[in-house]
Amino acid sequence: MLGAAGMVVLHARDSAGHAHGPADVTFGAGLLMTVVMMLPTCLPAVRYVAAQTFPRGRTVPALLAAYLAPWVAFAALAVPVVGLLPAGAQAAGTLAVAGLWQLTPAKRACLRGCRGVRVPPAGGRRAVAASARLGLRHGLACVGSCWAMMLAMLVTGGLLWMLPLLLVVWWEKVLARGRMLARPTAVMFAALALAYALG
Repeated sequence: MLGAAGMVVLHARDSAGHAHGPADVTFGAGLLMTVVMMLPTCLPAVRYVAAQTFPRGRTVPALLAAYLAPWVAFAALAVPVVGLLPAGAQAAGTLAVAGLWQLTPAKRACLRGCRGVRVPPAGGRRAVAASARLGLRHGLACVGSCWAMMLAMLVTGGLLWMLPLLLVVWWEKVLARGRMLARPTAVMFAALALAYALG
């Protein structure tokens, strides 16, 4: 979720050691962390497709490739966007947006899309195509649900947040009572935004 799943943000420093803000965001590291964070939350869909379709060697890769495609696009867009944000408001602003997004109807709708599974055809080319469509729907819904948190982690360089956020995303997407986390996580992001703003 947060920060293109933890893309590395390097800070430029002058001779006195003062940070000037994000100087470089490594796209490759961001993609790797996105995969590390997001693929585990796709496992229920992977297990379902593997059990219900054949040949698994084609349907499961089709699902995964289509699921990751929206995240690749997100990372490609997020890297330049981060560089355009005003340096003084980057961390506080994106954290505040992440907190607000947790409470929106759009977030809830995307979260419902993350959980939905439609029965694909059992085998052959139709099964591969249906698995790809399922993966793309899940990927788009997941980006819609998590983009604000991911962007905040990208801006803040919150690599240490990866495991806690992975647990949050897993809880939201996989468990039936995932919506219970909306308000607590919104409060958490608001507190972090305030801490960055005052710091």
